[in-house]
Amino acid sequence: MVDAVLHIGAPKTATSTLQMRFFPNLREVLYLGKYIIPGSDDRYFTEDLAQVFRNIETQNMDFDTALNPIKDLINKLCRENNSNTALFSDESISVFTGPTPATKLHRYQAIFDNVKIIYCVRNQMELLKSLYLVSHRSEHLRIYNFGTERMKWAPTFDQWMEINFRYCYKSLLDCLNFQSMISMYVKSVSKDDIFIYSFEEFKQDPNNILNRLCNFIGTTLIDESISEVANYNENRRATVREHGYVKLRNWFLPNTRLSKYFPRTLTEKFSNYLTESNEMTAVATPFTIERVKNFYAADNEKLDKIYGINLNVN
Repeated sequence: MVDAVLHIGAPKTATSTLQMRFFPNLREVLYLGKYIIPGSDDRYFTEDLAQVFRNIETQNMDFDTALNPIKDLINKLCRENNSNTALFSDESISVFTGPTPATKLHRYQAIFDNVKIIYCVRNQMELLKSLYLVSHRSEHLRIYNFGTERMKWAPTFDQWMEINFRYCYKSLLDCLNFQSMISMYVKSVSKDDIFIYSFEEFKQDPNNILNRLCNFIGTTLIDESISEVANYNENRRATVREHGYVKLRNWFLPNTRLSKYFPRTLTEKFSNYLTESNEMTAVATPFTIERVKNFYAADNEKLDKIYGINLNVN
């Protein structure tokens, strides 16, 4: 069997940048997903491998009985690519999307001889705001409502947080109790086999974090230099104008692509106009700020004491 390195998130910690620009360019390891070719929709190395991950991510009661074919498949891929280490990256490993994060880790451990973990943490308020903006843009403004009309209403950030606190049994919020999550992982993986860093550290000194990641994985970069990866931002927040345009279009002209009615030069100018405004932001009231701060205070204090990572929720 082969060893595995799992990059498990957390969400909104430059995961897409690492998946698209960093992990595919590493030497001596076989990167099997998520996202193999920059700019493509190929999430995993093969479709068979994609099915393996779907099984890990769902409540598949028969998962254990399918271990031998999974092991054979991954061993075959590693032999063909002269590698003894497989690298996976998926931020959903560390959140509740069916099985618990602990169950997902145990399933990976059942496949590999040894598992190492890469885990990035972030100021929870900023992370929640980023998640809110993604869900607000992608889910609330763009999904189809009952198959015919797009949704015309979306909650404010405070309303979205109230939904998570009151109705979602804190599943998302609990996943961001990072020290508790790390303690759970340490029960199954040696502390030396977990690389923990903060998103704030990555933003301040990306070259340092990327070099340390290479050392932890036991590899080096090819094709792109670390500095190029460090300066790349895979995701861009929608601007205020873009958001307003999409909202108005969904209100008055749902399911309509307006660009087909206008010359390309005009649509390009209008697109530039939309992107030139300020990025969307999520505004929290003092009540929500204090609520989030209190929810994570004890766990963050332990994280700071044990790992020297101060997330400063305020």
